Parts: sequence; structure tokens; C-alpha cells
Amino acid sequence: MFAPEVSFVDSVKTVNEAVGLVSLQLSRSGDTTQAASVDVVLGVSSADIGQDFTLGNQFTGQTASIDFPANMATASIDLSIIDDALSEPQEDIVFELKNPSTNISLGQNANAKINITDNDSVGTSPGVLSIKISASLNVDESAGKVSIEIIRSGGSVGDVTAEILLNGTSDPVLDYDFSSTTVVLADGQLKTTFDITIIDDPNAEPDETLIISLSLPKEDVQIGNQSNITLTITDNDGNSTKSGKGYLLI
Repeated sequence: MFAPEVSFVDSVKTVNEAVGLVSLQLSRSGDTTQAASVDVVLGVSSADIGQDFTLGNQFTGQTASIDFPANMATASIDLSIIDDALSEPQEDIVFELKNPSTNISLGQNANAKINITDNDSVGTSPGVLSIKISASLNVDESAGKVSIEIIRSGGSVGDVTAEILLNGTSDPVLDYDFSSTTVVLADGQLKTTFDITIIDDPNAEPDETLIISLSLPKEDVQIGNQSNITLTITDNDGNSTKSGKGYLLI
């Protein structure tokens, strides 16, 4: 087994200043059977704390002490981006991992940077795309079509596109049908939806997941912090009755 290490999942993350809440993910590899800890420290940044962003409640001053319980491999820190009214160049927020516990070492991504792009140039911002839901959802396999809503904030100038990626434990042939892989919002359009058809098969099987993600934005639009959701498709073949097919709006 590899020696235990802890790193940021993303060394660079770019967000629009209208994004609101941002999470930075930490991950540890190797032996995770023991509890471990590491400090996340705010580094030298061009963005100003209190004016451009605020740190989450994990922080005491400019340091967050992150604890990994035994068998837990991931953790996160939160911060809020302040959407001010100033036209300004791109700014960054830098974080460093320091003071790992004795049973873990720092990995390759011991530093992370969040780039903040401005949205205050009047008439020029294409905005930020996000998925509307903020939590995992349970969907009965008899639900029929599930409609996912994409929202656009912080600007609406120009036609923009992004790709939809699907993965998880569900099967794209046996458990769901999805034909459109691109979402398109026209100039001025603030929201759109796309549909996924859940297949109600006759097989008794464990619950399955369907992870829906926004990726590969084009035309300078940004992907917001809420870039993915997880649907849990629950089996209905062990029950004596089935609900009728319907239409679920997320």
C-alpha cells in the first residue's frame, strides 16, 4: 500500500465572482485506516479577504485545521466569493497545506489557487452555469423522465454551451436513456432543462447512482461551484405495487 499522502484535489480552480459559495476538496491516499490531520493556510493572494472573499467557519483566523477520521479519505474547506460592483482584473486566492500529522505526508498538490474572474464589465459577461439542485436525490426507477435544470447567473451575454457528463453505478443501456450531451443557452437566456429517461426494468437489483456533471464550458462562460448532482435510482421490483410513470422536475 502506498505511503499515506494528503493533497488538494484541484491545484487550480477558476470561478466567476458571482458564484457565491466555493468548496476546495482535499483527498488522502494510501492507508486511511488511521485518523489524520492537516492545516489549510491562506497564502499570499491578490484577492483581499473581507472585500473579495470570506473564509468559512472551519477557519480560525487564516488557518483551518482539517481532521480526517479513520477510514475517511476526503474533506473540504468552504469560502464565499463577494460579488462586488467594481470592474477589476482577475484575482487569486492561494491556500497551502501545512503541519500534517505524523502518520501522513503532503502530496503533490500541496498548494491550490482559486482564480476569480470579474463580472462587472457592463454588457460583456457570459455568466456562470450551475445545476439547480444542491443535494443528492432519490428517484424511483418508475419515475419516467427526470428533468434537470441549468441556471445562468452573473451575466447572460452571448450564446454559451457546456457538456453534460453522466457516470455512476447505473448502466446507460439498462437503467437510463440520454441522448443530448450538450446544453445551449442563447444570448440573454438564464435557464434551460434537459431530460433523462429512467428505465423501469423487471430486475430486482440494488439501488444505483447516476452522477450528472457540467463540464467543458465554451464561449468564456464559467462552471459554478454546483457543477454536479447525484441521483440514486431506487429499485421497485421487490415491492408488490409500482407507482405509475411520471415526470420529475429537479
